[in-house]
Amino acid sequence: LVEQIVSRLRPLILQFIENALNSVILEGKLIDAVVSQVEGQIEGEVNAELQGYSGSLANANKQSLVNAIIQRLKPIILSALKNLQRSDSRYSSISSSKFNSLSDQIVDRLRPIILQLIENAIQQFSFQESLIEELISLVLGQLDGEIQNFVTIELNGLSNLNNVNEQSIFRAVINKMTPLIRQTVQTVIRSQSSFSNLSGRIDFIVERIIEALQPIILDAIQFNLDVLREEAAAAAAAQKPAPPKQDKITSLFGISGENNVKVETPSFNYQYAIDFAKRR
Repeated sequence: LVEQIVSRLRPLILQFIENALNSVILEGKLIDAVVSQVEGQIEGEVNAELQGYSGSLANANKQSLVNAIIQRLKPIILSALKNLQRSDSRYSSISSSKFNSLSDQIVDRLRPIILQLIENAIQQFSFQESLIEELISLVLGQLDGEIQNFVTIELNGLSNLNNVNEQSIFRAVINKMTPLIRQTVQTVIRSQSSFSNLSGRIDFIVERIIEALQPIILDAIQFNLDVLREEAAAAAAAQKPAPPKQDKITSLFGISGENNVKVETPSFNYQYAIDFAKRR
């Protein structure tokens, strides 16, 4: 009886095994197809994650970066699974309930690829960072002579030197300098081939230069304000009337006869009263 049961079940078991194997093979092919599609987008996601990274890439936790990039990729993976299932009849038999499981398998396949791309990108970013620092130094050197001009122009328009918002002046100077900063960066990149791969990061470089210029410009504003205030004080002092020149007659009779003098004759005795309060 047992043999009869086994004999009758054998085809069913074999069919079940075959179906299971076919399903595994089919799922494997779907996984391969999705990995192939997503691979081309990984590098862009890696670069986007690293560009937004606030810390030092040299000390970055690579596994944390891998996990962050996987979170970026998960919607892309699920979308690729759905599209392939709908568009390719070979995968139509795969239930959407398996998508989460398939997504996890795809992520496992992508992890080493992501890690390698992160390591490559960090090396490239580190190299770019040294180039950016060199470029910023060159641009700051070229702008050094322009800072005084921009600050002077802005301060000359002030009507009151005693109530100055230095941060407001700084922002006004930067707003006027930004086109020159951008133009200088672009010129240096075009003229020196070693900086050619930085052409896509001009906005970032301009922001870095503005950060570097802030203390320099604020110092220039403070220095020029001090000079202008001293000049204004000296000019005001120069406009005060000089005290009248005193001679013997003036000392005796006062200016315009302000001293009250009495003369008696014939003995020529005289006396005078001076308002000492006025003479102090």
